[in-house]
Amino acid sequence: MLSKAVSSEISRYAKAGLLERLASDYSGDLLFADYKHGHWLDYFIRLDVPFHLDTNGSFLSGDRISKLTKSRVESVNVSVDAATPETFKRIRVGPVGLEQILENTRKFVRQLKADNRHDVTVSLGFTLMRSNIHELVDLVKIASELGIKRIHGRHLEAYESRLYDESLINHQSLYNLWRARALEIGSNYGVNVGLPEPFSNQVGSGKGHHHCDEPWRSAVILGNSDVMACCVPGTKMGNLSEQSLEEIWNGPAYQKLRRTVNSTRPPNICNSCPIFRFPHNRSSYELADSDSDRRQTDRGGEWVFRSQRRLIPTVSFVSETPAETLGV
Repeated sequence: MLSKAVSSEISRYAKAGLLERLASDYSGDLLFADYKHGHWLDYFIRLDVPFHLDTNGSFLSGDRISKLTKSRVESVNVSVDAATPETFKRIRVGPVGLEQILENTRKFVRQLKADNRHDVTVSLGFTLMRSNIHELVDLVKIASELGIKRIHGRHLEAYESRLYDESLINHQSLYNLWRARALEIGSNYGVNVGLPEPFSNQVGSGKGHHHCDEPWRSAVILGNSDVMACCVPGTKMGNLSEQSLEEIWNGPAYQKLRRTVNSTRPPNICNSCPIFRFPHNRSSYELADSDSDRRQTDRGGEWVFRSQRRLIPTVSFVSETPAETLGV
């Protein structure tokens, strides 16, 4: 949970117009925090900054729906990970079943329409794994019935070796088969199905990633006030209880990462990046052997602060020439 001092500091940045966009990350559900403590959604909305919300949908109900539709929310992604109650119960933990989450989502979509909020994008999130990939096609149909036009799929990040058999890098033809079917059904139903690229016969080196510009455009603030360069565990740049965001953003850890992230010798964590991975980079799927500080833990939620041009007064962003812009 963010301290009062850090919360006030974030409010100061928002009031000064330094925050271009916010995102409540999937690893910490803002709506659950609001249910448990009773004020976090109001705080988020009072920042008066456009924002994205990731939620499991369990607490997307009642007054929270009304508050969201009247806020500056731009997009909401409801993570479901299954199309049947049986699969949902097997892979998800929580007091609310799939039927209730889908009903909550249905009510939210209806309220958006009633409030003429056609500018808000609603999507369903799906963690791709061996035991649920066959339900992806049915989820496309569910999305269409709910009036949702987009599904996001993301490969399972296996932070424990017992989950390796669930990773679709070990079931590549199975993934390719259901991926193709889901895209076809999505086209028929008018649902944009966003999925990672298919596997090929290429043999992966186990290392490497596509170009990454995260160190120039975002900062992730955890519930314990740690500032991360991105959502990947182990990218800590500092802590807001010890330094200001300006000091961290312009400090040595960020500067070093910007110099090395896209070099021929990136940090070890970046070599196994699950976000900008090369498709056959096995180490980016099977993460149990990664550095211990990047393993998945309960981090108290993530709030991602993004900017395309200017987040901190002393730093400008020009994605084509980041080194010149930052003087590194």
